[in-house]
Amino acid sequence: MGDQIQHQLAQFVNLFQEERAANIARQKAINARLDALTKDLVNSKVDSESTDHTSQNRSWKGKSRVAEGSKSDAGGSSFIPRYTKLDFPRFTGQGDSLGWLNRCDHFFRHQQTLDEEKVSFASFHLEGNAQLWFLQLETNLAKPSWDEFKRYYKPSFWASN
Repeated sequence: MGDQIQHQLAQFVNLFQEERAANIARQKAINARLDALTKDLVNSKVDSESTDHTSQNRSWKGKSRVAEGSKSDAGGSSFIPRYTKLDFPRFTGQGDSLGWLNRCDHFFRHQQTLDEEKVSFASFHLEGNAQLWFLQLETNLAKPSWDEFKRYYKPSFWASN
C-alpha cells in the first residue's frame, strides 16, 4: 500500500512539474509578444511624430517611452514618463483671459489632447465667475466643442479685461 501512495505522489509531482513548465513557457511567450507590441507602438509613435508634429491623434494618454535595454523584474519593458509635471492653468474669470486660452492650447498641443477631451479638461480648471460662465454655456450647448468653447469664451472674458 505504501508503494501505491508513493507511485501516486510521484505522478502528482510529475504532473505538477509539467504544468509548471507549460505555464513558464506560456508566460515567456506572453512577455515576448508584449515586448514586440511595445516596440511596434513606440516605433509607430516615433514615425507619426516625425512625419506630422501637429497630429491630434495619439496612441496612449500617458506620454511615455521605453527605456533602452531596461527590463522590469517581471520581464516586461520599463516605461519612463516623458514629462514629470505639466500644470494645467486655472482661470477665475479675471486677469489675462487671452493668456489663459493660449496656455490651454499650448498644453493641449504638448499633450496631444483629443478634441473631445479639451472642454472637459479646461472646464475642470475654471473657478469662480469662469465656472459660472461655463455652467451657463453647458446649459445652452449640451456638449460644446473646443472651438465653440473658445468662440463663446472670447466675448465673455475679453470684454472685461
